[in-house]
Amino acid sequence: MKKSNQKKKPTIVCFGGGRGISKYLISGLKKNFRVVATTSMVDCGWSTGQLRHDLGVLPPGDLVKQLAAVSDAPDWKTKLWRKRFGREQFKPGHLGHTFGNLFLAGVENITGSFLKALQEAEIFLEIKNHRAYPATVDNIHLFAELENGQIIEGEDEIDEPEKHDPNLKIKKVFLKPNAKVFKPLLKEIAAAKVITFGPGDFYSSLIPCLLPKGIALAVCRSKAKKIFIANTVTENGETNGFTIEEYVSELEKYMNCPLDFVIMQDPPVSEQIIAEWKKENPSILEPVIGKGELDAKKFIKTDISIVGGKIGYEPQKIKKIILKLIK
Repeated sequence: MKKSNQKKKPTIVCFGGGRGISKYLISGLKKNFRVVATTSMVDCGWSTGQLRHDLGVLPPGDLVKQLAAVSDAPDWKTKLWRKRFGREQFKPGHLGHTFGNLFLAGVENITGSFLKALQEAEIFLEIKNHRAYPATVDNIHLFAELENGQIIEGEDEIDEPEKHDPNLKIKKVFLKPNAKVFKPLLKEIAAAKVITFGPGDFYSSLIPCLLPKGIALAVCRSKAKKIFIANTVTENGETNGFTIEEYVSELEKYMNCPLDFVIMQDPPVSEQIIAEWKKENPSILEPVIGKGELDAKKFIKTDISIVGGKIGYEPQKIKKIILKLIK
């Protein structure tokens, strides 16, 4: 039997939310890496929140997006997976449930096993070498303590403040009840060549990935290059007025070890583009910039934006930078 000349792809573990890394990161990485996408499992709004409340299942929403992103299935399957059905309105502009949400929630509800639901999803989506993993399979919710001591409950309230003053800074975020890491993730972190953080909502998507017991320690022990794909804009209620230094300081605090690299947008997003973005996402505030002189070896200033001024990041640009950094 002839040996394959194809080299084994290095593993890259990507921490972040459903939309951020699924839309702007994974598609660029799949050709060069074995991708292990990881989400926090704290989602509690809209379709996911309704299914959690009605069926008592774990939150499917962010994981559904990541499963589709790492899928090897034909287009019709991933389109069906993302297809939204029904007219039930959760918030203005958010109607019905995606097929993927119903699939994961339905299998878990019938079998009593979230792991069975994840396994069946991998089969349906024909996932081969890549993976989409939860940070934990414990039933948890996200909480935030504000600078005035007020405690905010729920990922959705942290992400889109309705019951508290969004100008109050977040002092810390934590889980209730305490959670432990999804064990298969530990092996992936230990074997990873690269670990990335973001892009995505900082306190409601990214930081919660590090909160289950065992994850931060595994990340720090890993020999992988640790790379933060920094937010390009601040967000109302989460990172009002944050500089790039504050983003990095907070992330390293929850990691409990330093990052190797920070990929940041340069030049900063213009006021004109931000004004356009706000029409689609009113929570956007201002461009993320540095307060002082930055270490050029750690802070990689480059243009990672989508051509044409559209909101988001260009996956191929990010991939090229990561490949350059690990050589």
